[in-house]
Amino acid sequence: MSVDMSSSGVSSPLWIGESSPLVQSFTLFLISGQICTRLPCDLRCLSRLKCGHRCTSLCGEPCSDQLCIECASEEEKGIVVDVITNNTIADLDLNSNKLDSILIRLACGHVFTVETLDRICELQRFYSSTPDGRWTGLSPLPAGSVATPPTCPTCHGSITAQRYGRVCKRANLDILERTVATQMSRELNGVGSRAAKLLVWSLRDEYSETPVPDEGKPYAAEERQKLEDIRKNAFNHAFKNEYPLSHDCLWSLEMHGITKEESEGWNRLLKPLLQLYKAVTGVAATRSAHVTAYEAAISILYYQEIAALNTGSPPPPSPEETALRLAKQLVGTGPPLADKRFRVEAIWLSVELRYVLGNIALSRLRRIQSIASRREDQRVVVWSAFVEFIFESCINDTYLARKITADCGATVQSLEAVAKCCRAILEHAKAKCSVARLIGYFLDERNHWRSEAERLRAQAQSFANDEESAFLARRGRQPLELGLVEDSLTKPINLVLEQWDELITGISSETSSGPPPSMTELSAIVKAFPDSAYSTSVL
Repeated sequence: MSVDMSSSGVSSPLWIGESSPLVQSFTLFLISGQICTRLPCDLRCLSRLKCGHRCTSLCGEPCSDQLCIECASEEEKGIVVDVITNNTIADLDLNSNKLDSILIRLACGHVFTVETLDRICELQRFYSSTPDGRWTGLSPLPAGSVATPPTCPTCHGSITAQRYGRVCKRANLDILERTVATQMSRELNGVGSRAAKLLVWSLRDEYSETPVPDEGKPYAAEERQKLEDIRKNAFNHAFKNEYPLSHDCLWSLEMHGITKEESEGWNRLLKPLLQLYKAVTGVAATRSAHVTAYEAAISILYYQEIAALNTGSPPPPSPEETALRLAKQLVGTGPPLADKRFRVEAIWLSVELRYVLGNIALSRLRRIQSIASRREDQRVVVWSAFVEFIFESCINDTYLARKITADCGATVQSLEAVAKCCRAILEHAKAKCSVARLIGYFLDERNHWRSEAERLRAQAQSFANDEESAFLARRGRQPLELGLVEDSLTKPINLVLEQWDELITGISSETSSGPPPSMTELSAIVKAFPDSAYSTSVL
């Protein structure tokens, strides 16, 4: 795609449009809708129009769309084509190769010089160039910036000339991405509203009191390992794809060793809650047009660079890494980030719903334990493991959300992410203590539980302090920033620390079993997004 045009007075590398008779074989094929990765060509077209006169446009623009200056009527020659100098077609130098003398006729029929359209389309924002105006590479727009579709200065129709394909496609993708973001926001708000109206304590009581099946045969070591592998694969798949835990892991309890009868009852009685969870994971899996286009462009350019590197002599030591690095440079734009915010919000809401499901599972375990005669009862074992799975998945996903916010530089959302991570650790610890009390080995390990709780509380405080210091170091200690820290980190962390103090006090008491979450506690979980993580080692 790069050719030596030094004989024409133009320095290489130079990218040529596909209609040029010079380089028909140098076209880079990309999927429709992707942001263009070719540099603009500034050469005047060498082709002839149907009338026999020389084309008045650029290499790469369809000749059939252009206006012939020599055949133009006197009225057409009086049209102003340069909005800066106010020059008309009659004022142009037909023999000049400068951009202020080369024309492009737009789809609306209006004609302007390339220099005028370059300014309207702000081409310098999308490409890097030398001081004398030669294009040298692709320039990504600053993070958070949004491109707007360029329009004709006369009629405000769309500018769709091929030279401005990168500008137009980026603007179109920005529009689509804003549409996706609006849709994700609307869907999340809808799920949150529906969740707040659920009578979760009623669902909990109804399911926990359903008949308990007879004890089944204990699982062999191979079966237990198979169940553990399934759960690990579910965690790894979600984290790798930046999605929350799949709803399948909460619908099908048989994958956790729970009987089919209980799984069907779970799905039937908790259907409203499970459907909300499925809706949230669907929002989190939404991918904007930007993401699809960016990944497709990287993929095509990667394989193109791999092929070029493998034909060289000698190839670089790590051709795959080199090809990926070159592909990212060539695409000329960073990965899209706008929809990440709503993916994080969806992950947080999915965690909130899992807190409710986890407490319902804990109530079910309490019911089973009241019937079982021993802690090794298979029903107790599988439900204990299921409770652990739910709360552990909350830790994994709050850490995932924190990773996403860090990767995309969302500093304010990172404050919330730290608080939510800390709460996930707290909820996990509370669940483990409840299970230990129910099964009956809590009192024997009271000192261990208390020391671990104290360690995790101190770790939460330290984690929050470090995040606050890092945020203020980046943003400064201005009133606005201090207010953001107070609302997004300090207040939720203080609530978490208070609950840690309550848990530590409870561990130190003589209570052998904890009560189920109250109506108020369950309602609070559903009505607010969670505060969550800091340590993967919990009790």
